[in-house]
Amino acid sequence: MPKPETVNNKLRRRHQADFDTKIAERKERHELEDVQLTIARLEKQLAELEPEAQEKKSSQPVAELEAEIAEQVVARERAEAELLKLESAAKLVEEKEAELKEVQEELRSKEAELEDINSKIVILEGTLERVRTRAGEGEQLSAEGEFVPGVERKATSVHQSLAAESDSSALRLEHFLRPLVFLSLLMQIAGLAQGEKIVRTLL
Repeated sequence: MPKPETVNNKLRRRHQADFDTKIAERKERHELEDVQLTIARLEKQLAELEPEAQEKKSSQPVAELEAEIAEQVVARERAEAELLKLESAAKLVEEKEAELKEVQEELRSKEAELEDINSKIVILEGTLERVRTRAGEGEQLSAEGEFVPGVERKATSVHQSLAAESDSSALRLEHFLRPLVFLSLLMQIAGLAQGEKIVRTLL
């Protein structure tokens, strides 16, 4: 069973990956804004040059500007596509984070339940030990000779019942934690892949 601090460490790594994704998304937005401003500036320059080009019968500056505008439009489309991917990844991270919080709450509940069962077992083991000690005192407890074995059997039965309940809770907790660990590994792998993709984009 993973320790709470191990789960918390995995959460911190997921939060870091989420933070990196949001930083990359913000950078993509800024780049998209820069591209849009560049396109607007070039379109303005083109509008100013077109009358002059007609007067001078020279189409070279216009052709160059049109080519540059086309290049910037392609860059804008590429930036918009990348931004959509980052927004989708950020949304997925938020959904997984919400699911992980629910899993953590249930995990804490199961751990508290298991601790309560273990405490009951410890108390009953102490009671059983005292009953056995009294049963072994012989003549001093002879008047209670028929009663003590019954008490011991009852304490033993309760102890066995709680022990079985503890084992069952431990198995349920382990079954519950397996998908959580698998989900954490998938999220780490997804975070590494997204980080590598962002680095390649920035380079």
